[in-house]
Amino acid sequence: MSTAVLAPDRSALVEQTGTRHNLMSAYTRLLGWPLIIKGSAVMLPAHLGIVGLSLRAGVGGEVNTVIERFGHHSPVISVPGTPTRWTFLTDDDDCTPGSIPFGVDLLAGRAHRIPLPPTDLDGDYVRWVNAPDPSRPIAGLSQVLAAVNQVVRPRRAR
Repeated sequence: MSTAVLAPDRSALVEQTGTRHNLMSAYTRLLGWPLIIKGSAVMLPAHLGIVGLSLRAGVGGEVNTVIERFGHHSPVISVPGTPTRWTFLTDDDDCTPGSIPFGVDLLAGRAHRIPLPPTDLDGDYVRWVNAPDPSRPIAGLSQVLAAVNQVVRPRRAR
């Protein structure tokens, strides 16, 4: 069986032979992420230091550009569905979000589990848009929310 695991010397996901257990071990060892495997799903609990911001993929592309322009790094996953959504993984930097724009969901707290690649959701797979990079810190929730607001607020004014 072929699964994707993180290469320790680069951020890109590479194909290696292994099992979901090996993948979970790589995520935990290289990134320090505590994960849950449930059936064919690899899930990140959203209450142990990492949270997610989920939004439409089209807006997500613009947000990702702003985050990179700020010099930050946020791993991003593409979650299949109608519409496809991107989830930005962020450090829970104790930010108390004031107002989250319409169409943006904060995935935080014990009730939320974020699917990670290669989770199969009804025959379509969660995939990395920006793979995590063990050598770079993950942007904080406040930084990613600032990027979201920079993109979304001007769109509303149009």
